[in-house]
Amino acid sequence: MEATGVYWKPVWHVLEAEFELVLANAAHIRNVPGRKTDVSDAMWIADLLAHG
Repeated sequence: MEATGVYWKPVWHVLEAEFELVLANAAHIRNVPGRKTDVSDAMWIADLLAHG
């Protein structure tokens, strides 16, 4: 989950009982420069998580 503002907090509380969640600071996991989309961001975050 990428934290932006405080909008992630209610979603976190609903999901935390059922899933192992990881909160990421968007500034720390920036993708390489280029076209940015939500789908490419999600794929990049999933790849980072898969590789520790």
